[in-house]
Amino acid sequence: MARIHPGEPDSDSTASEKVVFQRLRDGLPGDWTVLHARRFLLPGDGKRKPVEGEVDFLVLDPDRGFLGLEVKGGGVGRDSDGWFRTDPSGRVNRTKDPGKQAQDAVHAIRRYLASRAGFDASNRKMASGWGVVLPFLDVTGSMGPELPRELIIDKGDLRDIRSAIERILRAQGVLGPPLSASSQKAFLSALAPTVHLVSSLGARIDDESAALVRLTNEQMEILETLREFPRIAVRGGAGTGKTLVAMERSASLAREGKRVLFLCYNRPLADFLGARAEGFTVKNFHSFCRELTRSAGIPFEVPKDPADESEFWDSIAPEKLNAALDLYPDERWDAVVIDEGQDFREYWWLAVEKLLRRPEADVLWVFYDPNQDIYGGGPTEALGLRAAPLRWNCRNTAHIASYASDLVGAETKLKPGTPEGAEVEVIRCADDREMIDAVRKSLHRLVIEERLSGDRIVVLSPRGTKGSPVWRERKLGNITLEEWPKRPGPNQASFTSLQRFKGLESDAIILCDVEAEKPMCSPKHLYVGSSRARHILVVAEYSRN
Repeated sequence: MARIHPGEPDSDSTASEKVVFQRLRDGLPGDWTVLHARRFLLPGDGKRKPVEGEVDFLVLDPDRGFLGLEVKGGGVGRDSDGWFRTDPSGRVNRTKDPGKQAQDAVHAIRRYLASRAGFDASNRKMASGWGVVLPFLDVTGSMGPELPRELIIDKGDLRDIRSAIERILRAQGVLGPPLSASSQKAFLSALAPTVHLVSSLGARIDDESAALVRLTNEQMEILETLREFPRIAVRGGAGTGKTLVAMERSASLAREGKRVLFLCYNRPLADFLGARAEGFTVKNFHSFCRELTRSAGIPFEVPKDPADESEFWDSIAPEKLNAALDLYPDERWDAVVIDEGQDFREYWWLAVEKLLRRPEADVLWVFYDPNQDIYGGGPTEALGLRAAPLRWNCRNTAHIASYASDLVGAETKLKPGTPEGAEVEVIRCADDREMIDAVRKSLHRLVIEERLSGDRIVVLSPRGTKGSPVWRERKLGNITLEEWPKRPGPNQASFTSLQRFKGLESDAIILCDVEAEKPMCSPKHLYVGSSRARHILVVAEYSRN
């Protein structure tokens, strides 16, 4: 059993790191040393600035030298554009080259050791190498010229971790000379107090995501039993996987050769899902009404007055859609799947039924959450839908799921294995300046200190871009806000209204401009906003006297 520092992995280490930790500890000889060091800060020497880097493990073989290992868990891969990870919704996120991460860290550590006292002359320039561990994947070949198979330890290699490490050492020519006892002691004393063991938020989130993906798959398996029923109303709280299951149901119907229409309320959600639809059409109801009605030559002008606009969408728009369908009798579908069904108005359902070729036999599945009904609506009994519940939250960590459900008095159902995650942070602000400062500090912590990339963070406001003091400020310390859905660049994060982001999700949500008693901050609104967060939720609210 190898000597390993610290003796046990940190409580917030990822599952992938814990697996590798155990294999290194138990599978290496007793005279080998392992350091579990996820982030390090090497001091400068007057000529060089301090060097900050990341490496998951350092392994010291006293006969050859040391090896830096970068661990990547979950769905990781490489394409022509570089490395990527896949999140629970199937979205591809670009990530750093793991080989380069390990290589850069090893080079920095090797330079640092050469400047330290205590090493014998023959060991001052220690032989060193690097590798990548993919503990949950089976790798059959090279992952590009920069990461050949010889430098990868996959799931199968973990069964004989020593042989895998020796293979990497041989491949990189790390062959000694052997380290004396004093040099080994100098290695440990130089790095053990220098390596700062701190939480890696991005890695923790990736590991939590893997657990949540498994829960989502369970939801889909449950609904497989309902395939034979053409008319279903699936009721589920925020985070129960309604949209993912609705998309999978639509895709499976399309694979059967059916013409499938997926309708939702929120246009940004429709745009997001439409780019991922395979074999079926995704539209939000408003756009669908407008496009088909105008194609039929029927005037379609939305009033500018808010009250008239609301009446138009409630009743006039669906009447126009019905008229367009009369003119286009062939514009029918074999299956209609509705997401955000709680927002569909009473008269909309008449048009929805008319979209089916054979209303008595064709498929109509509606997914809805009455606790997210911030516009007024929901499926009616006249549709004759068979009820089916989705009870288990599979999006949010336990702390976020509990916080969101408590807002509307709903019951939180979490399956065993749901990650606890970070506690919800509630910041109380006396005025707009304190609100701006609260968001600035939260962004600084997440992006600068925790190194979470800006494209995994969304700042939500019930006021949107027209009334939010946070958006007016926009430049918050080192971080600048970018209006969603434009992808944020370095040192940027996304900002949008709570309403526009409805139905979507992000790893981290900062919900700001929350003001009790305001209609736009009702419990249902805050339930919608807070449940968008998968792993990190910060709520900044006013506490004015």
